[in-house]
Parts: sequence; structure tokens; C-alpha cells
Amino acid sequence: MSWLMIIFLLLVHEIVLASLITTCEELTDTGLRGVSVNVIQLSDGNHRMYYMGTGGMVSAISSDGITWTQESGQRLSPGGSERMVTNPWVFYTNDGRFRMIYEGQDSNGNRRLYSAISTDGLNFTREGMVMDGTSVDINPQSNAIFLSVPTGLSLSDGSIRMYFVSDGNNIRSAISMDEGRTWSRDSETRITYGVDPAIFVLSSGIYVMFYTDWTEAYRIKRILYAESSDGLNFTTAVPFMSESEARYGLIDPEVLYINNRYRLYFSHDDMQTGITRIYTCLLPQFFPVYFWDVPSDQWAYEYISAIYNAGITIGCAQDDPNTPENERRYCPEDNVTRGQMAAFIIRAKYGENFSYTTTPYFTDVPSTHTFFKYVQKLRDDGITAVSGTYGVDNEVTRGQMAAFIIRAKYGENFSYTQTPYFTDVPSTHGFFKYVQKLKDDGITTVTGTYGVDNIVTRAQMAAFLARAFLGME
Repeated sequence: MSWLMIIFLLLVHEIVLASLITTCEELTDTGLRGVSVNVIQLSDGNHRMYYMGTGGMVSAISSDGITWTQESGQRLSPGGSERMVTNPWVFYTNDGRFRMIYEGQDSNGNRRLYSAISTDGLNFTREGMVMDGTSVDINPQSNAIFLSVPTGLSLSDGSIRMYFVSDGNNIRSAISMDEGRTWSRDSETRITYGVDPAIFVLSSGIYVMFYTDWTEAYRIKRILYAESSDGLNFTTAVPFMSESEARYGLIDPEVLYINNRYRLYFSHDDMQTGITRIYTCLLPQFFPVYFWDVPSDQWAYEYISAIYNAGITIGCAQDDPNTPENERRYCPEDNVTRGQMAAFIIRAKYGENFSYTTTPYFTDVPSTHTFFKYVQKLRDDGITAVSGTYGVDNEVTRGQMAAFIIRAKYGENFSYTQTPYFTDVPSTHGFFKYVQKLKDDGITTVTGTYGVDNIVTRAQMAAFLARAFLGME
């Protein structure tokens, strides 16, 4: 291979990485190609990854979770009525054997869950079907049974809870009291419009589920996570990773705890070339509490976490590094300034890399100012129309906030409901059309009085930004 070709491939690889939006640390290509990743720790301290690769259901071995060596042969091949086998989930039985729950697909496209057993984790013997479909598992597109992507964890009472994709659109769960041989389904749905679940439990006892977004607007474009205190009822999902390029997809997250950190694996699908790379990265050190002043029970926690994951905020302070308990705060009750507003809006639109006019527009925002490039870009884009002085330290009202967000999304030309929603924002008000559009888009949910002159707090701003730019409710 020529040096020019090597350089070209490296540049393409960098472009692929650049299209990912995430706060994941040390993003690394494992060198493996495939999907349906499941990782298990072995008794010798190494880790084995089961996945669907070019050779079928295969595996690889690693000592550090980063560098992997593929093992020879297939772990399980199609057989009998199982024309295709995929999506392995492997766990230990009490006697030290490896049990695999996997998806088997028949010639009619029906997907069911099966079990296989192994003494070495490499050679598996089929045990038969463990879950057949019911009416709730029928995929509306194929009209076939759709049970797929099993995963799970052991509970304190010795049972195992399995999470799986049902009907191709939702995540449901089941319980086993006999190490995975038989399963009793839990009632209700765990996650709607989500697939590819990965579940783990924090030291605090909180369940965290990563999964692929399956909503129409973001299908295979985002990996989300949700939390639960009981493993059954999950909070509103928070976007963790998104893909900005149309040709790429994000699927099959998996989480491993190794070397005192949580490591995420996922498949990055290039739909033009058909190449699917398996990447790994470290979850942020303080995941899922990104800011010390925003605990998980704070009302805006999901919104604040989401805009942090999307790179829209970096917080309000990075305090003394010698006192890490005070590091990285969001200051949720502080009021938003016009300088901060510029940073929020421009990061939401462009991230941190964008061109802007280098000659200062405003006397109070010189080129040395922290918010200089954001304020300049705000003016370049026509999101602010003031001249002379910007008022960089002035606090932002709810009316001004509406104008900033709506101009950032639509410019000045957009349709909106003509009948006023709010008694304090009549049709003659200067911010009327922006506030109306904010309500039309569901970015504000209040009724009656809008509070157009009220100052916006940083917690409130997180909710507005997450709804406006990240598609949250």
C-alpha cells in the first residue's frame, strides 16, 4: 500500500471520529469489525469479547480492554431451524460454566431467544429455546416474532434479570431463577423506542442502561442512557453520544468496568462502505454525576447532563485542583448572562470549531474576552442585531432567550401560531413571534403567563437548550 493511500485512509478515519459528538474519553478503534458486542471478564483477569464479525459469531481476547486479539473459529454456528445466530450474551453459571443467551432466526424471519452452554467459553452446545414470542413481540413491519439483543445482570437474591428487544422497537425484561434456563417475563415495557440495551449497576445501587435511540428522528444516530432505582422503572433518557454525519450509525453499546473505570464499547456503522468498526472509550470519571452541584435527583439533571454530553456546556467553574470535591460545577441557580448565552447557542450549533470575524464588533467584548469568539459568531449569524455594546455581563430574560434560540434555529423567517398563548406576551410585543414559536416547538411548556421579563437561570436554560437542540421533551 502506498504512503498516499495510508495517509488518505488515516484522514478518512479522522473525519469519521470528528463526526461523533460525545464526552467519552480516549476514543479508540479496537481494530475489530462487527456488531453485537458482549464482554465478559475471565478467571485469569483477561477479558473476552463475543461479537458478530466477518466470520460469524466470533470472539477476541484482551488484557486491558483496549487491544484485542481475535480468537480462531466460530463460537456458535447456525444449525437446525436457526438459519442465523447473532447477538450473544454470555454469563457464568454457579458451577463456573459459560451460558450464552442468543438470538436465533428461522427461515420465516422469526427471531427467538435460545441458550447454549460451554465449559471453556469457546465451544458451545445448544440447550434449546428459552423464549418464544407472544403478540407483543410481533414486529409491525415484518409481521414476524422479534426477540433480539439479550443482556442482563445477576441480582442480590440469586436471580438473573434479562433485558431484550421486543417487537423491534422496545426493550422489555424477564427474570430467571434457574441460572438462565427458564424465564418469566416482567410486565410492562422498560424503554420505548430503544434497542440494543447494555445494563450495569453503579456502586450507589443505581441501574444505568445504555441503548440505541430508535425514535424516528434519531434512529441509530444517538446512544442514550437512562437510570433506575429498581431496574424496572427508568428515568427520562439522556443523550450520551450522537453521530452528525448521515452515512454513519451508532449501535450496540456495551459497558465494562475495568481498572476502576467504566469503559464503553459501541459499533460505528459506515452505511456507504458497509464497514462497521468497534470503538471503545472511557465514560467520564464522574459519570453519571458530571457536576458536584447537580445531583441525580435535581430537577434539571437530565437536561444538564445532556447538554454537557453534547458539549454545549463545560460548567461554570473548574476550582482548585487540590480540592477535587469542589471541581466542575454547573451553578444551576445562577442567572444566565448574555456572554454565557452566546457560548451556549454557538456550541449547540457548531461545537467549538467554527470560523468567525476576528475584528471585534463590540467595545465590551475585545478579542481577549472569554466569550469573544461566541459573541462574534452570534453577530455573524444575525442571532444578535445590537451594535456598539453587546452587554456581555447583562442577565438574559425569558423573552431574550426565546429570540436567541429561535433565531439560531430558524433565522427571522418562520411560521408560528398567530393567536397569543400567553397573557403577558400579546401580538404587539417585541418578542411575540419568538415566544409563540418556542411554544409551538414544545421548547417551553408553561401555560397562562410566560414570564417574559423574568431572568433565566442556568438550570432553566439547560432545559430550553436540550429541548431546542437535542430533541428532549
